[in-house]
Amino acid sequence: MPRYFSTPLTQLPGMSYSHEIRLHREGFDNLESLLRLDAIDLASRTGFSYRQLVQWKRQALLLVRMGKGYHAFWRATGISSWDELVAFLKRASAAGSPADACEALIQTVAPGLRGKLRILCALAVVSPSAGGARVGFKPDGPEQTDA
Repeated sequence: MPRYFSTPLTQLPGMSYSHEIRLHREGFDNLESLLRLDAIDLASRTGFSYRQLVQWKRQALLLVRMGKGYHAFWRATGISSWDELVAFLKRASAAGSPADACEALIQTVAPGLRGKLRILCALAVVSPSAGGARVGFKPDGPEQTDA
């Protein structure tokens, strides 16, 4: 029987034990489950702000994709979420080449993670809303779901 591993909520920046307990009561016990949350519904039931829930969801998206290298990448670049990565590459594209910006980011991670980050950069440039299965984000707007 295959074993499936999940990423604990405590891996998110700013996630306290109290936050983790409140999310767990609502059925979110790992980052993978957090990716499917409905921020408006959960905000009304838990008292978490909509903005905080969306931020956690965006961070979870990048963290799940990056895996163990996420925290080192975040400390080195200040990029903590999928939409921040997309915004960084859009700014770089306007100023020159997103490929150059991506290569600069790649140099901040351990050699074993460079291929993964190269793929994430390409995905962010080609299809910025494709960061999650059926979920896209506008940088400062509400969530959108693709039909």
